[in-house]
Amino acid sequence: MGGVARSDQQKYEPHRIVPHARTLRKAREQVMWMVKDGLSATRIRNYLHLWTVWWVKTSELWTYKALLEWFIRMCWDVQPAAIAAGLLQRHSTKLLNGFSFVADGMLVA
Repeated sequence: MGGVARSDQQKYEPHRIVPHARTLRKAREQVMWMVKDGLSATRIRNYLHLWTVWWVKTSELWTYKALLEWFIRMCWDVQPAAIAAGLLQRHSTKLLNGFSFVADGMLVA
């Protein structure tokens, strides 16, 4: 009577799904172990980039930038946060220079 059906209300609400804390923690721990094991910054950056691209493709709601920002906020150790911040900066620079990331992680003009 006189009200809007619940399903009608919900379809107009924006999606505000954020990554689960466990998802971010596992990635953070993986990066920390890669740093401790002495892997190259390039290899660690590549792992984090591929992890981010995979989640962006999988979720269809999260952006590359937002996911890396969530990752950085979850980092307690400086090194994983710095690697992610560098990756975020590279992403922003490439976007400003007319490049964009596609789903498979390759850059296109």
